[in-house]
Amino acid sequence: MGDDAYAVDLFDADLSGPGYLYLQLADHIHALVCAGTLRPGARLLGERDLAEHYDVSIGTARRATDELRNREVVLTLPAKGTYVHPHPPPITSPGRTRAQRDNPAHGRGAQVITAKKGTKR
Repeated sequence: MGDDAYAVDLFDADLSGPGYLYLQLADHIHALVCAGTLRPGARLLGERDLAEHYDVSIGTARRATDELRNREVVLTLPAKGTYVHPHPPPITSPGRTRAQRDNPAHGRGAQVITAKKGTKR
């Protein structure tokens, strides 16, 4: 796969705002998949090439790839590479893993308070 598939939408890291760079990169690649720029079955660049292409560390590229795997956007075949999942999910909430999406209280400090029937609040 050539670099032209990635050139459609340039990655612009927001280093001034909150959030991890690997999540921004994962969100960017996920958006490319949802837009059809990266089609199901397309091979992603290897982690080293991904890091070089987006000018990030290899650790950032590796964590972004892991995040995409957790979201089931890509799958990795040992000794073959990482490919866009045949049925990738739509973007639901940027920067949240499937486990976090499945548990609405995750990371929000949410507290569930139930009132007994007939009591005043």
